[in-house]
Formats: sequence, structure tokens, C-alpha cells
Amino acid sequence: MIPNVKRFFADWLQQFPYPAIVMDDSFTVVLANDMAFHKLRFNPVEQESMYEYLENNSKKSFIEFTKQLKEAEYAQSDLLLRYIGESTLIGRSIDNKTFQYCFIMILPSSFRDKYTELKQKYDAILAHVSDSVIVTDNEQKIIEANNAFTKITGYELQEVLGRFPTLLSSGRHDENFYKNLFIEMQNKGYYQGNIIDRKKSGEIINALATIIPIKDSYDEIKNYIGILKDETEITKLKVVNTSTKNKDILTGVQNRESILHLIDIKCELSSPQNQVAILFIDLNKFKQVNDTYGHQYGDFVLSSAANRMKKTLRSNDLVGRYGGDEFIIMLERITKESAYEIAQKIQDALSKPYVVDEQVIDFISGSIGISFAPHDSKKASELIEKADMAMYQAKQSLSGEQIVLSDKVAEKDLNNKTLKAELVHAIDNDEIYLRIQPIVCVKSEKIVGGEVLSRWLNLNFNEVYPSTFIPLTQSLGMSKKFDIYVLNKAIKMLEEHEFVNENFFLDVNFSAEQFSDSNFITMLEDILEVKPWIKNYIVIEITESAMMVDMERTTEHLSAIRALGFKIAIDDFGTGFSSLAYLKHFSIDYLKIDKSFIDNIEEDRKDIEILKTVVTLANAIGAEVIVEGVERFTQFEIVKSIGADYIQGFYFYKPILPDAYFSKLTA
Repeated sequence: MIPNVKRFFADWLQQFPYPAIVMDDSFTVVLANDMAFHKLRFNPVEQESMYEYLENNSKKSFIEFTKQLKEAEYAQSDLLLRYIGESTLIGRSIDNKTFQYCFIMILPSSFRDKYTELKQKYDAILAHVSDSVIVTDNEQKIIEANNAFTKITGYELQEVLGRFPTLLSSGRHDENFYKNLFIEMQNKGYYQGNIIDRKKSGEIINALATIIPIKDSYDEIKNYIGILKDETEITKLKVVNTSTKNKDILTGVQNRESILHLIDIKCELSSPQNQVAILFIDLNKFKQVNDTYGHQYGDFVLSSAANRMKKTLRSNDLVGRYGGDEFIIMLERITKESAYEIAQKIQDALSKPYVVDEQVIDFISGSIGISFAPHDSKKASELIEKADMAMYQAKQSLSGEQIVLSDKVAEKDLNNKTLKAELVHAIDNDEIYLRIQPIVCVKSEKIVGGEVLSRWLNLNFNEVYPSTFIPLTQSLGMSKKFDIYVLNKAIKMLEEHEFVNENFFLDVNFSAEQFSDSNFITMLEDILEVKPWIKNYIVIEITESAMMVDMERTTEHLSAIRALGFKIAIDDFGTGFSSLAYLKHFSIDYLKIDKSFIDNIEEDRKDIEILKTVVTLANAIGAEVIVEGVERFTQFEIVKSIGADYIQGFYFYKPILPDAYFSKLTA
């Protein structure tokens, strides 16, 4: 599958919220979306066979499934896959003529009743791909074209059926051009290059053309697929984009006037099939750099931040400096999901330390708001205003949410009022339930503990995420009540499963408000009077930032908790501003290393060194290290090599219901 076509199909894959892959006729996976990567744990770069992920009793059914794909447009089969269990595979042959590639969605079997809905979504994506696509027979007569072909060329499908693609010829290419085109296609197996065509109206199209011959098992050409990417507007914009007078002198990115002009042009051309995203970015704590180190350091941070953003973006994306420490990024031909993923990568890049003259500046991050054209507006000023509002909401977020979409701004105020009213009654209505994310011993790879996580299932809002309702408990003054409620549910869960004699532990989180309350220790004492055994299983977990609010009280409370017999874990270690030297004053049992140190550990040697230092320090004070966010085998191998004690992350387990947790614990 050639590079341009790979990108073409990759865009389809990322539209689905479930695992999705492209497989060739030898059962080899050639493309996969992120969900499939995480669920099935394979690397499509290595082009592994689907056979590797099937349980033995499913292989015969899988072969039957592929036979159906060869004979019909769609196929469906229930199979048992490793790692994700019983699943329904829904597939479609991509070219519908000869079986070259197929597109497969992997759904939980409980979702089979949604087949029709997903099929409709898939068909909609096919119909609304933003690039023009035509299919010809072996004589090069057009037999199929998508909606984008009509939009770009002006020709309806019925007007071109049975005709040759030369009806688009502009007359600007001679006979040798087309002769060389076919020679290149024969030599490479495809053709890709710039071409000048003409619309039905006579208007010129500057396009990037990709032509792929589709062959059968006898190596005979049965069809041609032609993909036409309209670059007419890009050609017009190149003059604007490359002009030095449009660059910001300090950072080298587009200046304010230039980026606004470009946004105006692109957003006017936007459509539901060709969305444009505007990212408004503000550097958090930038003023602190200027005030502490001077403007020379501030200029370096601005220039470095701009460079990091440019390296994160795709080739056709643009970044501009709006003013001061504010930047604007324009992403075209984008989905909401992809825009959010890019924003996360930008956030990660901006949050890494800046080193100026051996001075390390490690407190900078970015707050990002995102708006979309044409959904929010087609006017640059309105789009930027909405993205700015979303950015401000991210900046004010109590939950640490640093990326906010524009459509969440208007609905948040309304929803929060209703959610607050619902949350007041959620505890009484027992709408809060628990999940447990297992904690695994690095050496034995067995479950030794777990973190108790709260979830809220509300009749009006369905599943409400913790990032939404936990900040609401704080704003309503319910944090302490909520903590006690979750603790009592955890204790009840232990009693129901009769696990009072096993050697394992459960982390239960407590808020800063609870931990700093003078009645906190008394509350724990009262519980122990009735159920003294829980101290053997419940680990009191608090965040690093909560500990640093009042050092004297923290020391006092930690000592009192240990005296009661409870163990203590510090969560999110490394994300605050505490000095490592403070740790020797605290009585703690577990240090939980934040996920941010693990995300890029394969590429960033500094993260490995930091992790080594923390492990050494933990050993020195008699604590054990739990590394959070381990999602890949390579991360696990690194964590194992540096001597960490436990891991917590999707590589082994995602958060699961208590029944599943205790069944795995005894397995």
C-alpha cells in the first residue's frame, strides 16, 4: 500500500471509536488505528498476521470470515481474540472487485446490535472523503466516483460513467506527459505527481494526483483508482506563506496579520467535509520567566516554544504568534478527534523543560482552546474569539484540564448547574460505583494491589467522567463527604468479597481538603474501632500537591496515620514543585510516579535518569515505587530494568469492576 494511499485509509481508521484495521489478502495487518494498537498490543509497522491475535478455536471461523469478504461486500463474524476477548468483526472489501485489502472493525460482541448504525457511519465516511476519488475499469472507463469528485470537478456521477478521465484534461500537458505517467506507474506500481486539470466550468484545478492500478491474482489489471487532491488554494497561499514580511521576527512563525489573513481564506473554504480547526494557545507562567530571569530568557522560551509547535504539526498546518505569549495554530482537513490529539502533542512538547545558559525552566505549560470552521463560524474573528474563550476555561480549570473544545464552553455553564444539582443527590441515590486499576509486581507480573477509582452513572447524563464531577465536589464543598463515601464503599466491597486474610492492598484517594482537616485522623480512628482489619488493606493515597499545602500539618498527619497502622502513598509524584529533600521528613510507603514521566521514556533519556533517581531515593527512605501509565512493552522493559517495584497501566490492565478484579487476584 503506497504512502499516499496509506494516509488516505488512515484517515478513515481514526474516525472509529473502536479498534479498526486494514488487512491484506494474506491476513497481514498493514494499517491500524490507535485503539487497535492499545487493545491488541501489536505494531503494524512490523506487519504482523491477524493469526497471532486469534485463539485457536477461532481460526477456522476467521478463514470463513475472509472467504465471505472475497465473495461479498460485507462480512461479519463473532470471534475470540486474545487480549480483548469475545468480539464481533465487521469487515468490508475495499475495492469491491478483487480482494486486495479489507477494512475490519473489531467491536465488543455486546455491540452487534449497533452494526447497522456503524455501517451507515462507515458509508458516510466513504461518501464524504474530502479528496476526489474515481474508479475505472481495466479500459480506464469511469465506473465509480465519490461526492468529493462532484464537488471539486463539477461533474455529476451520471455524467462521467463510461467516460475516460481525459474529460478533465486542461490541454496543458502534452502526449509525452501522459506517456511518462504510465511508464512511471508501471515501474513503481503507482503514479503520484502534480497535474493541471479543468473543471466542468472551465476553471483550472491544480492538483496532486495519485493513480493506482488494481491487479488480480494473475497480475492482470482489473481497475484503476485515481485520487485527486485539490491544491488550487494552497498554490495561491504559497506566495503569502513564504513572504518574509509575514513572519514574526522573534519566533519565525507567521505574524498576527498574516495568520489572520490565512485563517480568513481557509475558513471561507471550509465545509463539514473539510473542517478547519483553530487552536488558541497561551503559555502558562510565562510572566514568571520574565520577572525571575529577565526578558532575554523570556525571548528564548518564546522562540523555543514556537519551534516545538512547528515540529509537532503536519506539513500543511500553520502556526502564528498572536501577541505576547499567545499563539494561534490552524489545522485544515481535520476531525475533532485528530485536532484534540494534535493539541495534546503540543501540550506535551510545551511542557518539557527549557534550558537557557544552564538554567532549567521547568514550569511552563500551555492552555489550549479549540474552535472549528464551519461549525463555530466561517469568520476568523469569531473563531479566534471562541477558541480564546475555550482557552480561558482551560486556564481556569480546577481539574487540570488544559485543552478545551469550543462547544464545551457554552454547554459547560448550563450542564454544571444541572450536574451540581444531580451530584448533591448522587450519593444518596447510590449512583457512584467503583472500578479498580490493578497494580502489578514488576518481578512476578502478578497483581498485588489496586487503585480504587470512582465512577458516576447518572440517569440524565449517563456516564459522567471523574474529570467533570470531582471538581464539582470541590466547588460544592462536598470533597470530604465524597471521600468518606468512597472509602465506605471500598470497605463494603472488601467485606462482600470476603478478602480479609489475603496479602494485597487497595489505594484510596483522599482530597487535599480531607487531608488537611483536623478531624481526618479522628474519622479514621472511629472506623478502626468498628473494623480494625481494614488497616491491613487500605492504603491512604494523597497527591504531592496536597502534601505541600502545610508542611507542619502534613508531617503531623502522616505520622498519625502511620501510627494507626495504615500505609501511605504519594500520588502524582514529580508533578508538583516539592523538593526531593522534603521526602526524608515524611513517613511514606509508596511513591507513585506520574504518567508524564513515562509517556516518552523510550526517546527521552532524561526521563529514565529521573526515574532511576526516584527509585534510588525511595529505596533510601524505605519506600517502594509504583510507576503509573505503563502502556507499552518497551516502557515496561525500561521500568523493570531500573528496579521499580510495581506498575499500573494499560499494558497489563485497564480499570475493571471489583468482581473482575477479585477473580483475577485469586486466579
